[in-house]
Amino acid sequence: MMTTVHSRRLTWGTALALLMGLGVVTVGADDWEQWRGAERLGVWHEGGILESFPDDGLSVRW
Repeated sequence: MMTTVHSRRLTWGTALALLMGLGVVTVGADDWEQWRGAERLGVWHEGGILESFPDDGLSVRW
């Protein structure tokens, strides 16, 4: 049977682990992309992308 001291240690240990885990998730979220791009404009500045599909279709790669 668990004593009061062991129960408190388990409770505090669990709470500390959860708080540390939430801190890691919050710090990692700063590097995620924003909704609709970095400035939330919905503009994509990528090069080398097809403007339209070829008349004979795309080639299968698998």
